[in-house]
Amino acid sequence: MIATSVVFSLLSAAAYAQSTVSAVDIAAEQANFEQSLIVPDLLAEFNPTAVLAVTYDGSQATYGQNLTISQVASQPNITVTPESGASGFDSDATFTVAMVDPSYAGADQSAGQTRHWLTNNVKLIGSAAPYSLNYTTEAITAYGGPYPASGDGPHRYTILLLPQPENFTAPAGLDTPGVQISTFDFAEYVSSSGLEQPVAGFYYQVEQGVATVTPSATSAVVTSTLAAAVGATSSSAAASSAAASSAAVSGSSASHAASSKAASSSSHAASASAAATSAVNGASSSFGASLPGALVALVGAGVGIAFAL
Repeated sequence: MIATSVVFSLLSAAAYAQSTVSAVDIAAEQANFEQSLIVPDLLAEFNPTAVLAVTYDGSQATYGQNLTISQVASQPNITVTPESGASGFDSDATFTVAMVDPSYAGADQSAGQTRHWLTNNVKLIGSAAPYSLNYTTEAITAYGGPYPASGDGPHRYTILLLPQPENFTAPAGLDTPGVQISTFDFAEYVSSSGLEQPVAGFYYQVEQGVATVTPSATSAVVTSTLAAAVGATSSSAAASSAAASSAAVSGSSASHAASSKAASSSSHAASASAAATSAVNGASSSFGASLPGALVALVGAGVGIAFAL
C-alpha cells in the first residue's frame, strides 16, 4: 500500500512538473511585452504568472510574430499554463479575455485602443494545465480579425487574460453582447469594471503596405540572457540563505563561548570541585540549547538553496 502511494505521488509530481512553466518562460513573456513597448503603451506594468499558447488554424504563434490578415481571420484557440506555485487558476476562477490593438510601437494612445475581442465569464477547463478556455457567455465584442490601415506600420495585437472578481461590473455600453469593434480606453475599462491586472498575455503583429510612420525602436528578447538573469537571481537567493545559515552557526559558537566564560568566572567564587561541576554543566546546557536552533536554521537555509537551484 505504501509502495503504491509512493508511485502515485511520483507520477502526480511528474505530471505536475510537465504542466507548469518555468521562471524563464515567465521572464520571456514579461520581456516581450516590455521590449515591444506594450508596456507602457497599453499596460502600465505587467507581472504575469501564466503563459498563453495561441493557435490559429492549428499553427501556434510566437511572441511578436508577423502574421497576415488571412492567417488571423478566425478566432484562435487559447490554452493557459500557470507557473509552478501560482494561485487563482482553479475551476472556481473566472476571467475576462480581451484582444486589443494599441497600434504601432510608440503610437499616441490618447484616442484609446481598438477592441477586437472582449468576452467575460471565461472559465478554465481541465484537471491540469495546460487549461483550455470555456466561454460561458456570449462575447461582448465577438472576435474580429486584425485589419490595420495600410502604411500604419506593424500593429501589436495583444491578447490578455484578466482575473474577473465577484464584484466585476461591466461599464455601460460594454455590458451586453453584440458591441462592434471600436476604440475604447482599455485602462479605464479595467479600472471601472473592477477587473484585476492581466496574469497572462500574448501578442503578434500584422502590417499592411509600406510604413509611412516611424515606430519607436524596439528590441528582440534573447532567451539565453533571460536564463542567465534568472539564474543570477536564484544564485543570489541561495547566497542569502547560505549567509543566514552561517550566521546561525556563528551565533551558536558565540553562545557556547559565552557559557564557558561564565562558568570560568563562577569558579573563582566557589570551591574548586563545585566550580568545575558548575562550569561543565553550564557549558553543556547552553550549547545543547543553542545547537538545535542553529541546526534548524541551517536545514531551513539548505531547503532554500535546493529550491533556488
